[in-house]
Amino acid sequence: MKKVIFVLYTILLFLFTLFSYLFVDSNIPTLKIFYSNFTFSNREVAAIIYSIFILLFFAFYIYFITMVRKKNLNKKDLKL
Repeated sequence: MKKVIFVLYTILLFLFTLFSYLFVDSNIPTLKIFYSNFTFSNREVAAIIYSIFILLFFAFYIYFITMVRKKNLNKKDLKL
């Protein structure tokens, strides 16, 4: 169960990284290939997706803190 949680957290971090590339400015010539104009044309959707990411990160934070306090999480569990 713990490894599944860590894999899900890693996937969430990866998806958040991909989501951050939607905010690339079109005036930066070297990053022009990443520019999709998604966030400027769909601000509400981008705000909802960002809010979901923040809530999920907060939920993982609370989960990890409670696991450490209960001493159910140690360094051996962190190795995948």
